[in-house]
Amino acid sequence: MGWVRRGIVAALGAVLIVDALVMSPFPVLQFVVALIMLGLVPIDAIIDAATRPARDQADIDHLRDVMRHPDEPG
Repeated sequence: MGWVRRGIVAALGAVLIVDALVMSPFPVLQFVVALIMLGLVPIDAIIDAATRPARDQADIDHLRDVMRHPDEPG
């Protein structure tokens, strides 16, 4: 049933984009909201990246190093 909700939100987003494109003063906020509704702007990924602590990146870099050299101790 989730696909129905996603379909409706995508359809409304498409309508908002068409509406924004035909308006004389281009409504940037409306256009951005429509892109988010269509899923072209992954807002959850942007929020996660902005709120991620800096230490997470150090942990990710350490794991990448371990995966490159799995046989070395430490």
